[in-house]
Amino acid sequence: MGAVSVGRVVSAALNPVLTPEGFAGGQYGEGGADRREAAQIIVCAGHDEFSGRHPWLPQANDQERGVGACVDLVIEISAVNTVEFIDLEGLSLEETLRRVGNAEDADRSAEAIGRPLAEVLPVLPATLQRLRQLRP
Repeated sequence: MGAVSVGRVVSAALNPVLTPEGFAGGQYGEGGADRREAAQIIVCAGHDEFSGRHPWLPQANDQERGVGACVDLVIEISAVNTVEFIDLEGLSLEETLRRVGNAEDADRSAEAIGRPLAEVLPVLPATLQRLRQLRP
């Protein structure tokens, strides 16, 4: 499956969870220059709106307000369709979950790295949905 096909599949799974939270639909293409066979999916939200909706997350209020900054969820899939990383504004999803006290989902997120996308994709939307509902 090519980068565009992978991007479409991942975006279709995540957009219903993330767009109601102020994220734009997933954008996708090939991974970095040294990873031409990889797919990278980026889902972004305006920093100010994100911070207002999710002030308990470590990525909230991490940038200057009012300048049009954004918060990116970045997922990279290898050429053999394994999950390389899942980061929310430069912090792994695992670490984000740990910082808000959700060790169970953090452990699952750590286990997702290196696993086939077909195994991770069914559980990732639910994990992100639980993350948005957490409040300290």
